[in-house]
Amino acid sequence: MINTQNFIITIACACACMTAVGSAATVNADQAEKRASELLKQMTLEEKIDYIGGLGISIRAIPRLGIPEIVMSDGPMGCRCYGKAAAFPAGIALAATWNRTMADEIGIALGRECRARGVHIILAPAVNIYRSPLCGRNFEYMGEDPYLASHMVVPLIDGVQSQEVLTTIKHFACNNQEWDRNGISSEVDERTLNEIYFTAFRAAVQKGKSRCLMISYNLVNGVHSSENDYLMNQTLKRDWGFGGIIMSDWWSTYNGVNAANAGLDLEMPNGDYMNQKNLLPAIKDGLVKESTIDEKVTRILRTIIKAGFLDRPQTLSNIPLDDPKSDDAALKGARESIVLLKNDHKVLPLNRRKIKSIAVLGPNAYPAVYCGGGSAYTTTFKSVSILEGIKSVAGKGVDVYTPLQDLGFVKCKMEVFNNKELSGEPVKVSDVEHINNIWTTVAPEGLASPANFSVRWTGKIHPDKAGKYRLNTRYDDGIRVWLDGKLILDDWTDHLVRSTDEAMELEARDYDVKVEYYQGGGEAIIAFQWKPYVTPEEEMRDLKKYDAVVYCAGFNNTTEGEGFDRPFELPKAQVEYISALSKVHPKVIVTLNTGGGVAWAGWLDRVPAVMQTWYSGQEIGRAAAEIIFGDVNPSGKLPATFEKRAEDNPSFPYYSIKTNKKTPYTEGIFGGYRGYDKNKVEPQFCFGYGLSYTTFEFSNLKIKKTGTGDARNIIVTCDVMNTGERAGMEVAQLYLGDVKCSVPRPVRELKGFDKVSLNPGETKPVSFTLTKEDLSFFDVKTHKWVAEPGRFKVWVGSSSRDIPLHGGFEW
Repeated sequence: MINTQNFIITIACACACMTAVGSAATVNADQAEKRASELLKQMTLEEKIDYIGGLGISIRAIPRLGIPEIVMSDGPMGCRCYGKAAAFPAGIALAATWNRTMADEIGIALGRECRARGVHIILAPAVNIYRSPLCGRNFEYMGEDPYLASHMVVPLIDGVQSQEVLTTIKHFACNNQEWDRNGISSEVDERTLNEIYFTAFRAAVQKGKSRCLMISYNLVNGVHSSENDYLMNQTLKRDWGFGGIIMSDWWSTYNGVNAANAGLDLEMPNGDYMNQKNLLPAIKDGLVKESTIDEKVTRILRTIIKAGFLDRPQTLSNIPLDDPKSDDAALKGARESIVLLKNDHKVLPLNRRKIKSIAVLGPNAYPAVYCGGGSAYTTTFKSVSILEGIKSVAGKGVDVYTPLQDLGFVKCKMEVFNNKELSGEPVKVSDVEHINNIWTTVAPEGLASPANFSVRWTGKIHPDKAGKYRLNTRYDDGIRVWLDGKLILDDWTDHLVRSTDEAMELEARDYDVKVEYYQGGGEAIIAFQWKPYVTPEEEMRDLKKYDAVVYCAGFNNTTEGEGFDRPFELPKAQVEYISALSKVHPKVIVTLNTGGGVAWAGWLDRVPAVMQTWYSGQEIGRAAAEIIFGDVNPSGKLPATFEKRAEDNPSFPYYSIKTNKKTPYTEGIFGGYRGYDKNKVEPQFCFGYGLSYTTFEFSNLKIKKTGTGDARNIIVTCDVMNTGERAGMEVAQLYLGDVKCSVPRPVRELKGFDKVSLNPGETKPVSFTLTKEDLSFFDVKTHKWVAEPGRFKVWVGSSSRDIPLHGGFEW
């Protein structure tokens, strides 16, 4: 039987991989403590204070004491800060796999990516709860359920740290929105904090043994997280026994004395507040104890010594930067992350023997939309768009059409300048065929940094025939475009990403084109494309001849990312196009790049098939294509409830309240599916939902008790059978409900899951172990977890609403 409550397989994988790494063993706790104490004694007070302030994206070195620089990297989707790297499925996509072993495998690959680049600490994973679909960083997080997030983050941490790279669990706590994130206070009661918003962090610290933790930008109950004694000193250090490094998010420290006393160990990216100027007088005046500074330095030293960072180089030269093992892990993760939301009339999978032509449309068809924006965005060596994936997977007998291809240049010279004014000699000159670049984390060739630079392209385009053409641009920051010497676009200012779409009559001849661009800060995006102009009527008429149409919709890294919340509605043009398309073609398949739910009105009921492709990393296109053609059976399940309307979400009445810089979490513990059940609201797609190309049957539920006292366990078993004609994977989900309790509790809560692979006709047993912890609620009177005596209900099935097996037991 498969016991879902342990991580034996995960740990075995991690141990095996550590052997493969072949680096020195880590230092035991006693040795680390002794060495940290000896180093601390040799440091001056000034050195100690400097040491608790970061150095860009590193912990500073102290060469005279043999303390090396400790290198960090952003990492929610990849080790992104040192050039190109692999992009893995985003946190919510990984959670959608509901596969602990997959999380471990992705963690191992991410750890290897770090070792190849000499990175000691990865600033990941992120486990803030998906409270509302509007949060711009939901794609980084692991869904709405604390149990699912906890059980996915622990093996991910195990995988990364098996490679002797430390993880940083973030962002503690209640960073569930991006609007005004530096000034807003999340107002949350103690029970809700502990049952919902602390759970995954506690698991990461106590079970995953994450050695670093990042504090959030926002305030919690009126106090900035970086100055919050309850969060750091009381909860993390005292209650949870966290012995690692508590660091600030970048520029999320606001008062050095308050932060020092509240438990912050490391201010990043620099010591802007916890510095000599502020802390030396505070120590002299008795506002901060020197022992408080000593404790911070000791925690940092103890952590990096125990990890072996003082005793070996971190870079492993035998791991290639462009690692095939990363590609494999990214593809496996993407395959299991995609959720089939709708499949009327069994439109999918497409049959290559019957489908001879397919049109691939939509703004997200090409290039690949594999990642959200902000510090998660990872520039890859390669990425597969859905268009490219379908072309590759469809086979020679299937004609793939798209109106999206840029016709490119006959010839074009690109000049790169190390200033924003296009002045002086270019640092690099090269020939290109297309202008479509994202240089947010990787600088253009010839530059050391992807900031404050400019580029000029001069070339020729040649329409094959006279007619109407579309000229499209997308840019952040400034752009100027000339066509045959005439300035047709002049937007030479700093701004967020903008785009243009102009129709022009062109003759069948050469045209001189000059494009100038500068990057002023933040995102670095520039695209110039041209293609034949086709009216919507003409395009719809042409699409009728294709056997199937795939429309790639959703958001991208400029509309969903860090620092801003995103809309609930899809772009109006996408909804209108899908609606028009559905009127002329019966076989429309919509793929969705989003980090969560969207508005479905006006289009969902008009198409037969919808796939939630999230931001599933660099292999998103191949994985989606394999599912479309049935080479892979979809097995992803929703880690968040998708509502019919924004108003249906339990947090909706409270999420946008900004009175007195406070956002109340009035829904309490009844967020996500708990709230839909309590409010008796039917979602569009429920938590845990996901379709397959085969069918499954649950049977033979059995419940028995083992052990005595607090060591009592409840063992729940059942059988899962593949009753269809294809091999596939099903996620058995166990939900638990307290029949009668002294405090309000959810109708049901996820307390077990296991993903099983089954051939047609095959049956496998699944086993869940429920402990006292699973039955408990947080009692605000005693500030402890309590499991009250009484009757509990058990449900087992394939989602939070499709749960055919039910039983119960007395505790």
